[in-house]
Amino acid sequence: GIEVLLNALDEAIRRKDVDGVVRHMTPDASITIHMKQGSHQQTALLTREEYRKTLAMAFAFPSAHDFTRTTTSVSLAADERSAKVSFKSTETLLQANREFKTEGEETLAVNIRGGKPMITSLEQTFPGDST
Repeated sequence: GIEVLLNALDEAIRRKDVDGVVRHMTPDASITIHMKQGSHQQTALLTREEYRKTLAMAFAFPSAHDFTRTTTSVSLAADERSAKVSFKSTETLLQANREFKTEGEETLAVNIRGGKPMITSLEQTFPGDST
């Protein structure tokens, strides 16, 4: 079920489908975003609705629609009702005829809710100095 969830998220991100991403998150999901700017790091704690708005703004930025998830690691709990999923991702953003590769890291806490895997916690780290 987790692989199906991750593939659905990948496709939603490539389509820039905000609802396609958020529908896999519980209403009370905790979202933490870390943005590195040189030696400084900013952290934002968001609700699901705030994350929806942030995602919509990010999806409005031109990109090559080449989101790729790499080095995925899944740690399933002994009860098989929850798991921790970690992965890295890359995407090419387009600005003024220039391309910028961004790399990020995400960690998801996934729990079975209503019979299907749902994201209860999401933590993202993005370098602010992308090349």
